[in-house]
Amino acid sequence: MIREIIWHRIYQKLTVARIVNLLKTLAGLFFSFATRKPATFGLPPILQVEPTNLCNLKCPLCDAGNGKMTRRRGYLELNLWLKLLDKIGDKVSVILFYHQGEPYLAPDLLMAVHAAHRKKIYTTCSSNGHFITPEKAYETVLSGLDTLLISWDGLDQKSYSTYRRNGSFKKVQQAIKNLQNAKAKLQSKTPYIILQCLVHRYNENQQKRILEQGKAAGIERILFKNIQVTTVEEARNWLPQNNNFSRYKIKNEHLELQRKPPVFCPRPWTTSLINWDGRIVPCCFDKNATYVMGGLLRSCFSTIWHGQSYRHFRQNMLANKGSLTICKNCNQGLRIWLSSRKRSQNEN
Repeated sequence: MIREIIWHRIYQKLTVARIVNLLKTLAGLFFSFATRKPATFGLPPILQVEPTNLCNLKCPLCDAGNGKMTRRRGYLELNLWLKLLDKIGDKVSVILFYHQGEPYLAPDLLMAVHAAHRKKIYTTCSSNGHFITPEKAYETVLSGLDTLLISWDGLDQKSYSTYRRNGSFKKVQQAIKNLQNAKAKLQSKTPYIILQCLVHRYNENQQKRILEQGKAAGIERILFKNIQVTTVEEARNWLPQNNNFSRYKIKNEHLELQRKPPVFCPRPWTTSLINWDGRIVPCCFDKNATYVMGGLLRSCFSTIWHGQSYRHFRQNMLANKGSLTICKNCNQGLRIWLSSRKRSQNEN
């Protein structure tokens, strides 16, 4: 997430209330780490919000596309979101409008973004680009979205659709043009357009040319990310042959991380994820809502954040992170970003 942030945009939106909340959050984090007792003194400065868990693509390693999603499908309710924003919006610094699914399938996505923008909160979204028509691009710019990640995993239709199955490379290219045209027409620097490429066995040798394509398209930032797998079979099918591009290794027919993960994770103190149905889970690695901390339909966010379920989860994190199933394949603290390119002159 850090790589997609345009930091000066966050600095411009900081308020006394957000700075105080951040300091409280960090105090709770450091106190918990030092004493091994969970404590929270503020609210999470970072929220992740799932507009929908529906997707038009069938990416083989994504739960939303490969059939492994066990959660009910649906869309975020705007009224539920507006009520939450009214209560905690002055404390939150960053909102990520994506999780599982394609956010632009959610009818209220840009209204939700605009509501956060009115609160002067930094907003970012991630999309496969298939629904960003000229009209939707115009609405995106008007929403005040700060950054938009677009998946760009190949050089042409063949290489792109190897992973982005059912996808159209031309639609992605056109989406970028639509956004750039809308930004020019409205004389807006935002959203900053960032390309994200998942590096796998079938495109690992295309990075240089993808950079060239992105540069020619006038993209602000290009990111390369190593791919996540869950089984040895997936690893053999998808992991790059160059070990420098992989976070895993196969040892004795078992899948292992190449680097030892940290024993402590700050996410349960600094961020929270709200699924489309209002259920709250600790982070984006809880893809099927295994650890539900509570629901906004029955309780307020602050009560859930400081409540028993969250305290119990944080205690387990402090005592034995490895006992939590969602942590076993987490990328927190690992080297997942391979390289990037920035156009810093456009970020002033």
